[in-house]
Amino acid sequence: LKELESVKTGDFTDEELEQLCQYQQVIVVDTCTMLHKEDLLEYITFDEAIRVPQIVIEELDKHKSNRYNPELAKIAQKAIKNIRREVALSDEYPMRFDYEKSHPVLVSDDFDAESNDCKILSVAQRYKEYTDVKVLVVTDDLNLQERAKSEDINTCTGTEFIEGRTV
Repeated sequence: LKELESVKTGDFTDEELEQLCQYQQVIVVDTCTMLHKEDLLEYITFDEAIRVPQIVIEELDKHKSNRYNPELAKIAQKAIKNIRREVALSDEYPMRFDYEKSHPVLVSDDFDAESNDCKILSVAQRYKEYTDVKVLVVTDDLNLQERAKSEDINTCTGTEFIEGRTV
């Protein structure tokens, strides 16, 4: 019952909701994008909140040790380094950056809630359902894009996101 009640409220305190309102949108990033555009976080402005699902950290951690593809390992290490840079800045900007656990109960019953894509999607779903802040999933994964769109969550690729910032 307690778990169900916390899902109803989205686990946000009034203080967290107030702090989130200072941001124009919450940007949820996925592993695929962090590997294709490891500098993506540099394009996120200080009026946008960043959410890195914990499964993304787990996947990057696996890739950073890839003995069979040293180039991929190097990219994953750089992505992790860029995430750590954002963590260092997070003290100055409350609620701007956070690692986020998945919320499988928020994913449609039609999806496999235990898939990594759905774990990422559940993070976006939490903000869509329980806050008034716009949500954007930045992903190069076409299946994740389609899943998010089916839940009325905005998406773009890493390239589209960066090009939209540098025009």
